[in-house]
Amino acid sequence: MTVKSMFEAGVKDEILQRLEKLSPTTQAKWGKMNVAQMLAHLTMVLKLAASTKPMKRTWIGFLIGGFFKGQLYNDKPFRQNLPTAPNFKMVAQKDFEAEKEAVRSLIIRIAENGEQALVGKVHPIFGNLTPEQWGKSQWKHINHHFEQFGV
Repeated sequence: MTVKSMFEAGVKDEILQRLEKLSPTTQAKWGKMNVAQMLAHLTMVLKLAASTKPMKRTWIGFLIGGFFKGQLYNDKPFRQNLPTAPNFKMVAQKDFEAEKEAVRSLIIRIAENGEQALVGKVHPIFGNLTPEQWGKSQWKHINHHFEQFGV
């Protein structure tokens, strides 16, 4: 797998096209989340990159973040059924259309803000990421979950 970046030409449109292939009845190939929960999960992660508020590192990030940081943006796909941080788990039912629109608007905002908006931005678990690492990690995470739902 070659990891793309949210900031490469055409990637935003590719992601949005794949997003449109999802429906409220799209079934997961693995995992516990339904499609609306997956979109809510993506929304939370996309907000990390889209937020203008500075983020602080978590204690767990200081302990183990450095060991796993490179896996965020390397060319190796994420494993299926990886554990999810508790605050990013989705167990409550979600509104599919609202979550789909939230993902769409965040993808557009991140792409339009560009790499310069991510200079010096700290990830709460993985610490300092370059704009390139942010762009690749966001694409890789979205791609992982889109593949989970067959789009």
